[in-house]
Amino acid sequence: MSVLLRPASLRAGRFYFWGAPAARLYVVAAGKIKLSRHTLSGQDVVLDLLGPGDFFGSLEILGDEGYPDTAQAQTQVCVLGSMQ
Repeated sequence: MSVLLRPASLRAGRFYFWGAPAARLYVVAAGKIKLSRHTLSGQDVVLDLLGPGDFFGSLEILGDEGYPDTAQAQTQVCVLGSMQ
């Protein structure tokens, strides 16, 4: 089985995934990403700080209708994303 990946650039400071359908998995090629989750009590909890080689995101086929976490680019980031 082969997997096709497409490069994408994420701008520093921008947020990604808020309520979006779970459609892609990503691998960080360069830069830093902060993953957080909004709790029922209104708090944002930092889950992880990701760097090159780390992955994030989700797919509906894995059981997630939407992305469970929010990703924020801490620096200019290059990711490789799975193609639909």
